[in-house]
Amino acid sequence: MIDGDVDGFTLADVDRMIGHDVDIISGAYPLKDKPLVICAGAFVPGQPGLVGSRYGRDLLRGKQCVDWVGAGFLLIRREALERMDYPWFREVMVDFGEGEQDTSTEDIGFCVQAQRAGIEVWCDFDVRLNHRK
Repeated sequence: MIDGDVDGFTLADVDRMIGHDVDIISGAYPLKDKPLVICAGAFVPGQPGLVGSRYGRDLLRGKQCVDWVGAGFLLIRREALERMDYPWFREVMVDFGEGEQDTSTEDIGFCVQAQRAGIEVWCDFDVRLNHRK
């Protein structure tokens, strides 16, 4: 999947992601309103909300397992979708720990559903992309 507002990738980036041989992986692109924060992150106990700043644009390198990614530049194996409940992209309730819960976006909902199906979600922080406003 490639959103129309994500650019800066090459065919080599796509080949690199395929080469990781994982079910779900995203390239690293920034949030539109926070250009130094990658659209990937972790659910942090005691901090309601989605904490993307934990993965700053220049902090991590290579392939990392994460809790969620945006779907702007996302590679998904068909077999992963076959293991997940349909519809794949929908809002879900996310438990952030310590009694904190909130409704997610459909991108994060997809990642939560994948994890519930036993599928890891990855981000390649070396595949650097742009996210236009």
